[in-house]
Amino acid sequence: MTRSAILSAYQQYEPPGLIPGTNSYWQVYSEKRSGDAELITTVDNIVFCCPEV
Repeated sequence: MTRSAILSAYQQYEPPGLIPGTNSYWQVYSEKRSGDAELITTVDNIVFCCPEV
């Protein structure tokens, strides 16, 4: 899972959710960020509860 894929899924779906094309569930604990750069630097707020297959 790349940061761009995380960002793309984050922009399209509200957490938690199943990212299309993967088997990973994700949860974002922070509020939505104002910019992509800030989101990318806040990956510690993104938690994967299920490993990709």
